[in-house]
Amino acid sequence: MRSQIFVLVLLMTMSIVAYGQTGRSMSTDQRVITGIDWRLISLGPAGSETNVVAGTTVTLKFAEDDRASGSTGCNSYGGTYQVRGDNISFSRLVSTRRACLDQNANEQEQRFLSTLGAANRFRLTRGRLTILSDRGRSVLNFVNNSISEPQDGPRDDRSDPVGTLAAYYTAINARDYRSAFGFWDSQPSSYEQFARGFNDTDQVRLLVEPSTRVEGAAGSVYAQIPAIVVSTLRNGSERVFAGCYVMRRSNVQDRGWQIYRADVSQVSANIRLSRILSQGCRN
Repeated sequence: MRSQIFVLVLLMTMSIVAYGQTGRSMSTDQRVITGIDWRLISLGPAGSETNVVAGTTVTLKFAEDDRASGSTGCNSYGGTYQVRGDNISFSRLVSTRRACLDQNANEQEQRFLSTLGAANRFRLTRGRLTILSDRGRSVLNFVNNSISEPQDGPRDDRSDPVGTLAAYYTAINARDYRSAFGFWDSQPSSYEQFARGFNDTDQVRLLVEPSTRVEGAAGSVYAQIPAIVVSTLRNGSERVFAGCYVMRRSNVQDRGWQIYRADVSQVSANIRLSRILSQGCRN
């Protein structure tokens, strides 16, 4: 059974910001989108989006205090936002009222603010953020506008259980499968089998709750992490897995936290992810 569960885990890669304790409790997805300068590249009906008007720069930035702000290309705007699982919403959006010289830019500004105000879901794919509204029929496509990206490779932080899980998937996203293989407390397959398990995977999003249940037993400490994994394969199909990661840290030979077990199974892609996440680990 354990090896079967492990095979499911092999279908996943991801882009995730490493976990870190802050003064306030944020969901994992909120950490992923905060502190980044997102720049709009296209908007409109899903599948037939149009590029932003030439000469305009439309931006969005999420702060840790639940505030969002940016530029519409003509005006500055701001408001508040909420994130839960893959759900997102904006409220109290206000902007300055300077008219654009280009009428196309004026129309773009109105469409952007209207779509943002009605947003209900979002997706992350390799430095790209897509915000959806109107049941997915209208989209805003953003890219990470950071000038430089870290070049130091994946962060191997095993000082806390969630940080370890985040570092594991950061290594997977960097295609550093050798490092990722070492995150397992006991490997149920060879490294070659492990690496081959990612051949058909494009990207994955990991959703976890920042709080975990930690218990001690027989010289070790175990932590249970409720999690959802949204995996997108190279053919564009999407699979959703939900369950619990069990992490272990030895009190005898302390090598930091390691992945002890992944009790996850596939669920319907139409199920509300926030509801699953709130149920936590059931065992």
